[in-house]
Amino acid sequence: MTILKRNIIEHLMAHGIGRFILIGENVLNFHHSDDEYYAEWFEEVSEADGRIALLNFRPHVLDDLQRANIDQYFLLGGQLNDLRWRTYSPGGTLRTRGCSGDEAAGA
Repeated sequence: MTILKRNIIEHLMAHGIGRFILIGENVLNFHHSDDEYYAEWFEEVSEADGRIALLNFRPHVLDDLQRANIDQYFLLGGQLNDLRWRTYSPGGTLRTRGCSGDEAAGA
């Protein structure tokens, strides 16, 4: 994920984009190495009044995130585990309950 942040996310944030949705339907496993990366991304996004939402991640991957104690950096769980995002426009997905960050969707 470091490559994702350095090569893509930072450029998007430089252009004023602060809300991110990661779709995890096809993520089969998660390899944790360092939580500083996630803490840094969370801090930068929070300062820009943004958020990072995880959609449709498999339960065992969410468990891995929780065991690594980095789930605190993301909006995840609840309705975000079964969101039919393909039926929404990108803006509609952001306004979807849970992605907006207005209420806790947490794990």
